[in-house]
Amino acid sequence: MKDLAKRHFVSTTTISKILNLLGKELSNNFTDLPQNLCFDEFTSVKNKQGKYSFIYSDSVSHQIIDILPDNKSHTLESHFSKIKI
Repeated sequence: MKDLAKRHFVSTTTISKILNLLGKELSNNFTDLPQNLCFDEFTSVKNKQGKYSFIYSDSVSHQIIDILPDNKSHTLESHFSKIKI
């Protein structure tokens, strides 16, 4: 966030607000995953859930599918168990 803020001449608070707004626009209404998936963990604001967030996207279209608040196994299992295989 610091890098984004520096590149766009705004505060990290502004970047955080914008990312939160954009995150709300992501659709979580999916029942299957793309054939190829990219995923990563990134440092997010420390909270009671954890230091790292989890993001995944379609590796072909590069569209973000979802961002999870933490990278803990029970969160990932709960989230991905909703998807039909």
